Amino acid sequence: MAECAVGDTGVRDDRKSRFVLVVDSNPAERNYTSIILQRFEYSVCTAATVEEALESMAVAVPALVISDAALQEKSGLDLLGTMRQREGLKDIPLIFLSSFTDPGMEEQCHFAGCADYLRKPVTAQELYRAVQLVLEPVPRKSIRIAAYLKADIGGTPAGIAEYASVLSENGMFVRTSATRPVGTVLPVSLMIRGKTLQVEAMVIYSYGFGGYPYKEPGMGLKFESISPADRAVIGDFIIDQIVTGLADPGKKE
Repeated sequence: MAECAVGDTGVRDDRKSRFVLVVDSNPAERNYTSIILQRFEYSVCTAATVEEALESMAVAVPALVISDAALQEKSGLDLLGTMRQREGLKDIPLIFLSSFTDPGMEEQCHFAGCADYLRKPVTAQELYRAVQLVLEPVPRKSIRIAAYLKADIGGTPAGIAEYASVLSENGMFVRTSATRPVGTVLPVSLMIRGKTLQVEAMVIYSYGFGGYPYKEPGMGLKFESISPADRAVIGDFIIDQIVTGLADPGKKE
C-alpha cells in the first residue's frame, strides 16, 4: 500500500511541483530516501511495487518518480515502460536508483528515457542535485536547511537579536527587523557547534515588517568571503542535520 508524507514546505503554492513518488521494495531504503526528500521540503508518497506505484499515480500524479531499478515481480524499467504508454503519466520524469554495477543496465535505463541514473548507496548531496535538476526552474547547487543559529551581524543596533533560519554553504536567511539595503556587504559571525565562523556576506534581498505578506522580516545573505575550513564546517553541519536519526540502509550491521 502506498504511503504519503508532507515535507515542511511552509506557505508555498507549488505543492504539486514538489510531490515525489518513491518506489522501492526494500523498506529500509524506501524509508531512507523518502525521509531525506521530506527534509529537502518535498512532499512524498511511497510504494513497494509497480502495481502500488501505478495505483498511487491514479489518485495523485507526482511531479517526479524515484524508483529502484530492481523491484519485486516487475522491474523499474517495467514501471517506466508502463508510464510512457499512459496518458497523464508519460511525461513524468523518473530517476533510477540502482545497485547494479553492470554499465549495460545504466545504458538501458537511459535509452528507455529515465531522467537520471544514480548508483546506490546514494548520498544526500547526489540525491539533492539530481532532484533539483529535474524539478526546479533554477536548480540550487548546494543544500539548504532550516536552522536556528545565533548570528552577529555587523552594525546591529543594541538589543536586536538576529538568527539564521535558513542555511546553505553559500549563504543564509537571517531573521531581523534591522534590514540593510540590497548590495550591502556585512561582517557576520555565526556560531556552529561551538565554533565561531567569520564571513563577509552581501544582502541580496530583504523583507521589512508588512512589506510582503506571509514573509518574516529579514535578509537573504550571500557569502562573499568565507574560508574553505568554515565552508566545510557549514557543509558537514548541513549533512548531519539531513541524515540525523536515519540508519544508513547500505551499511551492514
